[in-house]
This record gives sequence, structure tokens and C-alpha cells, in this order.
Amino acid sequence: MAYSDPPPPSPPTADVAWRSEVARCRADLARHRASVLAHARPAGIHGVRVSLRRLRGAARLFADAWPDAGTDALAAEAARIARACGPARDIEVFLGETLPDAGKAGAVSAEDLAALRRVGLKLKRVRRAAARAALQGEQFTAFEAMLAAAEAAPADGAPPLREFAQAALAKADQRVRKRGRGLARLKDAGRHRLRLAVKKARYAAQTLAASFEPAAAASYAEATARLQGALGAVTDAATARAVLDDIAGAARPADSARIAQAGRAILRFVTREGRRRERKLDRAWRVFRAAPPLWR
Repeated sequence: MAYSDPPPPSPPTADVAWRSEVARCRADLARHRASVLAHARPAGIHGVRVSLRRLRGAARLFADAWPDAGTDALAAEAARIARACGPARDIEVFLGETLPDAGKAGAVSAEDLAALRRVGLKLKRVRRAAARAALQGEQFTAFEAMLAAAEAAPADGAPPLREFAQAALAKADQRVRKRGRGLARLKDAGRHRLRLAVKKARYAAQTLAASFEPAAAASYAEATARLQGALGAVTDAATARAVLDDIAGAARPADSARIAQAGRAILRFVTREGRRRERKLDRAWRVFRAAPPLWR
């Protein structure tokens, strides 16, 4: 009886990468959620937010790859939880980074710094309680079940992974280059849109990196991360302003004048820092534009 070689294995489909990313995000989320529920270390909230952001990025990336994959529902629920955790993360960054940096630079007096910190710490406890509530209960349990189902179930009609990865990354990269035209003339709103496009391209490259040569994937991921960081100055001032508004609302009437004065000083400091980082943005943009297109 003659034997023939077995047929070559079928190439992987896009749902393999989707389920792998869901599994990674699910494991990271579980680890960081446990940290948030157990103690008050800032890394826990940050890790939760990053896990949810990556999950949303993957859901958007794969949304058009095949019908009825459940990506829209997962992205919506991840966004809801991330929004609930956002204020806690913002106040932690403000207290742990912005205030100390402003103090070292002499941008605000020691008395005003102490007043901001005192009210900020009270607000931090409130915001962290809201984040913990979002990470517990029936609604979160239902979200965990959705993640488990997405990780376990193959998606019918998924396209070949390599083909999908090439098209998805080319599209994401093209969006970044289009949004970045005339970078020096872009206002805050335009730079914010560019930062969102860069973030999507970065997460897409990370999710699909296994489909490409490792060195090229790493080079592109580094270029997008550097550009995203340089564009972060756009959101720093807006975030600081929102946190300061929260602190002003939580302050006692007797402290309102001091808090307002300190808030103005902090905003001036954050704005100056943003301008100082402008030089890094131009360099980061040049590095990104020169990054080799790993999908070709």
C-alpha cells in the first residue's frame, strides 16, 4: 500500500491572532485587577487601563475581519470599565508625577503644593473606590465571561492571518501619515487625532508582530511608541486641567483661593513643559517616517 506525504497545514487565520490577544489581555487584566482590589499601588490602575486599551485596539482592528465575532460588544464594555478607571489613574499621575515635578522646578510654593496634595489625596480615595466598583459585580463578571468565550471560540469566515495583517497595518500606517501632514502647523485637536491614530497603529503592530520579521516589527513598534510619547504633551495639559477642576470642586471654601492660585501655577508649568518637548516631536516624526514598512 502506497503512502503519500500529508498535506501541508493550512495557513493560520486572523482569529488565531485575535484569540491570542484576548488571552493576553485577559491574563494581564486579571493580574492588575487583583492588585487594584488588594492595595493602592498606582501600577495596578495603570495596568488595568493598558490591558483594556489593548483589548479595545484589537477589537477595532479585527472588527471588519469577519461577521459576528463579538468584537463590538467587547470593545464597548472595555471602554465603559476604562472610563470608570480613568479618573483614578489621572489623579495618581497628577499626585505622583506632575506635582513633584512642579515642586522640584519651583513652579509652585511649598504651601500651595501641600494644599493641592491634601485635597488630591482625599479625591484619590474617592476615585479609586469608583474604579474598584467597576472591577467587581455582576456586570464585570459578565464581561469576564465574554472574554472567556472570545478566547475559546474560533470565528467563522476569518481571512488568512498574513493577508489580513498586511492590509490592516498598511491602513493604520496610512492613517497616521495622513493625520501627520503639516505637523508643525497642527493645533491641539489635530495633534490629538494624530496621537490616537499612532496609538492604533502601535497596538496593531504589537498584536500582529508574529506575522512579520521580528527586527522589523520591533523597529516599527519602537517608532510608534516614541511618536506616541512625544505627542503626549497634547493631552498632559488637558488632563492636568481636568484634575485641577476636580480638586477645586473637592476643596473646602476656605481653601478655594489658594487652590485656584496653585492650579494656575501648575497649568503654567505643564504648558511650559509641553513646549519644551516640542523638539522631541519633530525628531520622533522623522524616525517614524523613516521606519521600514514591515508589512511589505
